[in-house]
Amino acid sequence: MHFEHRASLTEAEAKRLFHWREHVFAPVGRHIEWEPLAHHYVCVEEGRLAAHLSCDIKRLRHGGRTISILAIGSVVVHPEFQGRKLGVRLLEYVHGLLGSVFDAAGAWLFCDEGLVPYYARAGYRRVPNPVTFQQSSGLVACPWVSMIFEKKGPLIGDGEVVIDSRPW
Repeated sequence: MHFEHRASLTEAEAKRLFHWREHVFAPVGRHIEWEPLAHHYVCVEEGRLAAHLSCDIKRLRHGGRTISILAIGSVVVHPEFQGRKLGVRLLEYVHGLLGSVFDAAGAWLFCDEGLVPYYARAGYRRVPNPVTFQQSSGLVACPWVSMIFEKKGPLIGDGEVVIDSRPW
């Protein structure tokens, strides 16, 4: 097993990772305007793509500060490889790039309630604060659970969090 960085995925790779069932991701975000992420990291196992995540630096505002975070999205493990902790290992690999490849003190992702324990195993904690993000209509409330991985201590305290982009 090894990890690779990709600037993009081929059509066949995207189909393998994201279309093995009708809705790989929850339908709650189908009406949302999404922000693409520039980096793709994949886990290759037995010569095949087994897991994926995308990421990029984004900014959020909280407590009068602007904070650069590594936005994490499109985390998926192909069903042939589920149960081997490849998604968590891929997240841990990318966390190791914080402060070197990516100039950010932490990582942020959105998930459904049922995935909170999964991401907690990778070191994420739930953000209890109200979170808003950009849409063409203006700021809107985040419909998912927001989770943060903090590499060197707390980044988020009390108060609203405003993400200065569309969600990823």
